[in-house]
Amino acid sequence: MYPTGNRMLASLCRFLPRLDSLALKFAPISSSAVAHVRGGSIASDPKANSTTELDRLFAKIHLEIRGHDRAVLNSYTTFLQTACHHLAISCSPVKILPYVRWIQPLLRSKFVHKKYKLHYETRTYIRCMTVNDVTGSTASTFLEYIERNIPEGVAMKVTYEELVPFPPMINETMLREATACHHLAISCSPVKILPYVRWIQPLLRSKFVHKKYKLHYETRTYIRCMTVNDVTGSTASTFLEYIERNIPEGVAMKVTYEELVPFPPMINETMLREAVTPKVNKIE
Repeated sequence: MYPTGNRMLASLCRFLPRLDSLALKFAPISSSAVAHVRGGSIASDPKANSTTELDRLFAKIHLEIRGHDRAVLNSYTTFLQTACHHLAISCSPVKILPYVRWIQPLLRSKFVHKKYKLHYETRTYIRCMTVNDVTGSTASTFLEYIERNIPEGVAMKVTYEELVPFPPMINETMLREATACHHLAISCSPVKILPYVRWIQPLLRSKFVHKKYKLHYETRTYIRCMTVNDVTGSTASTFLEYIERNIPEGVAMKVTYEELVPFPPMINETMLREAVTPKVNKIE
């Protein structure tokens, strides 16, 4: 006969004091430690949870859905919009792109006869949708949910537009220029962030023209603008020499001047003559 649950629990409770005595004999473990282990009150290490990772930010997530059945695509895009509505995610309306048509001619005859020629046509319908302003955790949850419910015969392409901080090199340059203006008592405008310039170069990994071996290399040039106001020539030359000496590698700077110059002598004489000569109104 096997012991029941109550008998087994009673035997374990009678056996626990013996374990405590054996532990005290062979290992210097305090009774409080044994009680904590028995009670299950082991606290987690606070250092393990001290490091927190920042969540990613996505400005836009582009969804491109392709399929051969128009009704299935319409149903799935309606499902996507409903999911965004229930999860309080802002999304753009569904865009209907032109379908891609593929025609394959075949012959039913061994010989070339036009009346035995057939054309097989397939159409790939495309729908596009954009999800705006989501975090990384929300995006992963949403994408996992819609990918699990994707119907058969439908393909989806996901493209991200992530918001990332400035590279350290650009941050250091901006901080250095602002600090230099502050120490030299020069008035300067805030730094303006202009749209970056993107350059895309398509290359082929194959000797022949195959679309599947085509790669796109992309470079981005970030632009910042800053204006220094009301300085003399000596101060400007000293300031520019200082910041050009401390410019990091991979950073280019373009300087444009707006110089205050006096009027030409001819204009000065004309202005002086008009100011001295009194105006006389003739009375008829």
